[in-house]
Amino acid sequence: MSVSIEMVDGPVSPEVVQAVAASEGFASAGAIIEFRGVVRPSEHGEPIDALEYEAYEPMARRELERIARAIRSRHALIEVRLWHSRGRVEAGACSLWIVIASAHRKPAIAAVDELVDELKRDVPFWKRACACAGASGASHEESGQSGRAGHDADGDRAAVGNHQRVGRGSGAG
Repeated sequence: MSVSIEMVDGPVSPEVVQAVAASEGFASAGAIIEFRGVVRPSEHGEPIDALEYEAYEPMARRELERIARAIRSRHALIEVRLWHSRGRVEAGACSLWIVIASAHRKPAIAAVDELVDELKRDVPFWKRACACAGASGASHEESGQSGRAGHDADGDRAAVGNHQRVGRGSGAG
C-alpha cells in the first residue's frame, strides 16, 4: 500500500497519470477510482480564462501526505495517488487528479470524497482568477477576494482580485 503526492507546473496531463496506472498496486485492485478537478470557465459568476495556483510547498506536501495516509488507512486502500497544479491552469484544464485503488468500490468512492474535502479544508493552496478580456469589473467580495476584474493598459486580461485561499477554512469549493 502506498501514497504518492506530486505537485506539477501547469495543468495535470493524462500522460503523467497514465504512467502510474501500470504500477503493481493498481494491478491487484478490484476498484480504481479517478477524480479530476477541472478549472471552471467562471469564478463567482464572472468569466475567467484561468486560475493561478500557489502553495507553500513544504507545508502543502506535508499536509497532503498526512491526509492521504490517514484516508488510505481509514479505508484500507491499496494506492492513493494525487497530482495538484501550481501556476497557471487554463479554464477546462485539470488542476487536481486523484487516483485511488482499493479492493472494493465503496471505500474508494468514499475516500475520494473525503480526500477532496480535507484537501480544500486543510492544505495551504491559494488560487487567483485571471479574468477574460471584456470582464465586467464586478467585485468578488462574497468570496473574500478584494479587487476588481479588468484589463491592463494594453487591454490584456488582468487578475481578478487577490489570491483566494483554497485550504484551511476558505469555504472554496
